[in-house]
Amino acid sequence: MSVQVLTAVLIFLVGSGSTAESRQESASFSVPEAQEGCGIDWWVRERNWQGYIGEWMPASELKTREYPLIESSQYPPGCKPTPDQEAWARAFVERSYLSAVEHGWFDFDKGAADGFVPYKPNVRNENHFVNVEFSLDDDILNPDRPEYLMYYKTEKGMQLVGYMYFVRELGEQGPQPGGPLTVWHYHQFEAPGCLDQMQLFSSKSGPDGYVCERGEMIGNESPEMLHVWFVDHPEGPYSTSMSLKPEILAKGIRDDLRELARPGGGW
Repeated sequence: MSVQVLTAVLIFLVGSGSTAESRQESASFSVPEAQEGCGIDWWVRERNWQGYIGEWMPASELKTREYPLIESSQYPPGCKPTPDQEAWARAFVERSYLSAVEHGWFDFDKGAADGFVPYKPNVRNENHFVNVEFSLDDDILNPDRPEYLMYYKTEKGMQLVGYMYFVRELGEQGPQPGGPLTVWHYHQFEAPGCLDQMQLFSSKSGPDGYVCERGEMIGNESPEMLHVWFVDHPEGPYSTSMSLKPEILAKGIRDDLRELARPGGGW
């Protein structure tokens, strides 16, 4: 193992335990201590699919359902990450990438064989592939058991571009060991949504109101989720936006990540 890989893994292990231990401990992140100028609270900001990004506000001030995406953070605007948080955020991307290499998930067929199936099978360009077993366990932020793989269709076939992590239950606020660098998000619905095995579905409108054909009705908000990107996303490795320009997909895995796993790994 190279010094670079060993350093990345050691940083991760210090932050969240070994792979074996993480399966027991990953579900118990401590609340970060308040740092100067950074009170611990719940802040949100609105986004949409067309690139609109609103201003951060206390969660108690969010009154509208006009926008489908809501970013969520314990940290107020202007709060800077600590060196430890920066190290965790960097190492977690690296560990997630190395896990994908180790499990062979850059091979789309291997991901399918390991239980990752299209979240919406009938959608032509579905990018989210869910593992129901991992979605229902008690782990959170475990790189060996990500709830979703994100594959994009390219000229080279289906290419893995990152993970999406899910919380364990509706209403849980995602932990932020990376401080303000690790911003989670959730979805707002005009009509109540349905949740079945931690998967989201649309409700149906009938004569007696909205009903769920699968799962239970959860109201107008989804559980929280967190993206981790292996490509050069213009908004950073934890960006909420799913928009990736063709040139980013053509370039593939970030050079610094690719170096961690040579030979092999990535595209």
